[in-house]
Amino acid sequence: MSLLSLNHVSVGYGQNTILKDLNLNVEKGELVSLLGPSGCGKTTTLRLIAGFLQAKTGQFLFNNKNYTRVPINKRHFGFVFQNYALFPHLTIFDNVAFGLRLRKMDKKTIEKKVRDILQIVNLNGFEKRFPAELSGGQRQRVAIARALVIEPDLLLFDEPLSNLDANLRIAMREEIRRIQQELGITAIYVSHDQEECFSISDKVAILNHGMIEQIDQPKAIYQYPKTEFVAQFIGFKNFITCTKRDIHGNEAVFSTTHGKFRTKMSPGTKSETSLKLAIRPEDIELYTDIHSDTTGENFLTGQIQLSTFLGKSYQYKVLTPLGVFHVNCSSETQPLAVGTTINLFFPMDKLVNVD
Repeated sequence: MSLLSLNHVSVGYGQNTILKDLNLNVEKGELVSLLGPSGCGKTTTLRLIAGFLQAKTGQFLFNNKNYTRVPINKRHFGFVFQNYALFPHLTIFDNVAFGLRLRKMDKKTIEKKVRDILQIVNLNGFEKRFPAELSGGQRQRVAIARALVIEPDLLLFDEPLSNLDANLRIAMREEIRRIQQELGITAIYVSHDQEECFSISDKVAILNHGMIEQIDQPKAIYQYPKTEFVAQFIGFKNFITCTKRDIHGNEAVFSTTHGKFRTKMSPGTKSETSLKLAIRPEDIELYTDIHSDTTGENFLTGQIQLSTFLGKSYQYKVLTPLGVFHVNCSSETQPLAVGTTINLFFPMDKLVNVD
């Protein structure tokens, strides 16, 4: 039995439905990220779990109890806000102690709990400072400490790193993961940053228009996206629309109007009507020598239309009989000129069949 379950939940404002028949299960001790573009429903899902919103239909179960109508003050959850939400007139100690004092704990217990949690988030010695005297990363750690000190049953993060610069975001996401694993706390983390979610999560749920398109371990989603939307969202820029699919054991041959493409079957069988292939720009191989042995399966001839320098690589926009493909090649080689005719090779273990 999962610690947290959203069963066929729908949420909306007036006639505007945000979540549509959404199902989500989170196991005890997991960190699950909700990932997706703006407006997909990830923050609405988090606010529903926190108790800020109520479902129109469906059920929210937590630890085998029905939480669907439990008020926010009766849910023992910690919430880390995007903008920290610290009290500027209170010291760091008093900010962290705020929730404990609301619970009428005695002074000695509060003192111990606050000092213990500040040690965990590496802020011991900062007790007497005020939020304005701290860096962005330190303020975020205070917000995390305040959420953790009450020993919540569930910890909720709403884009906690979006206000930090790039280097600090990397350091803080590592810190969040360390703390979560050290304490063994169950957490739900909302972000629009793919790398951030993939680096810290046990599972990632990718939302689109109020529904979960795929939930799985980060590596599984990265390698085997199930739908075209998920593939596009995580970096697949090239898609091939096919006319026929033939299965041969662990392999499949997809026919197109200009050649055939052999692939390895992805884990999780796709529907028989799934006739679309996806591949990342860095996984296509480019050849400038065109001869007879490069015109069989998984090859396409094309012409370079645009060359873009990306730092570690050049990205070429290549026009082929099956449309335009984006191909990344190492920047250590001499860039190819616009107009150059080349061959593209699509490795069978890099092509993914998507719905």
